[in-house]
Amino acid sequence: METNNKITIKTILFSVLVFCFNIGYSQKIDSTRVDYSPYGYGLERLSFGMKQLASHGEATQITYYDLNFVDRRIQDFMRDNLHMVIKQTPKFYKQNGVEFLIVKYFPEASIGITNPGFIQFKYLLFENHFKNAIIKSCKITGDFNMLINFYASYWPTNMHINPGPKDEVAYTYLMQDKISFALTPKNHQGEINISNTTLKTNSDYENSLKNALKDNNNTPKL
Repeated sequence: METNNKITIKTILFSVLVFCFNIGYSQKIDSTRVDYSPYGYGLERLSFGMKQLASHGEATQITYYDLNFVDRRIQDFMRDNLHMVIKQTPKFYKQNGVEFLIVKYFPEASIGITNPGFIQFKYLLFENHFKNAIIKSCKITGDFNMLINFYASYWPTNMHINPGPKDEVAYTYLMQDKISFALTPKNHQGEINISNTTLKTNSDYENSLKNALKDNNNTPKL
């Protein structure tokens, strides 16, 4: 019986996703800066032609990119496209020696609503040798409908909506990121998990950073 329910939920989610595709802080965060490099090494901006990644122009790789660079683009997209904003101070915390950041977005028009829906970003962070916060992975949870809307509108629509492992029902790729939409095991609510398909360790990141700096003729001493 439980298996049949899971299949039914997945079938419904596939239909919703297809429909959506067709209509389509702490001192570590400095929201006044607009010139962060995605690699987190200073004021230099690398041009990736973001308009080519998605029509809204704010799409970016998330994992192993500078927190400020990613955070600014996510904030702009949420405000301009989904009319959602940050209304609570983002929360940094450590668990077993690992640092996390929680950022919640609420609808702009939610004043006076007792339990407004929200989308929550949970970033797993580490610090590079320039003392910049770098995102290692990201989990996004929250209101189910808001989550589907964000998933379908932020990333390009060339997605795979076939059942996958561990309750994965859809996935796509952007640059090095794999973005997976899964049903949580306990209550079959949605969650988006973002991981890097190329970089797996901090050493991988540092080597990639060195190459990026060389390619852009900007090589501070490492």
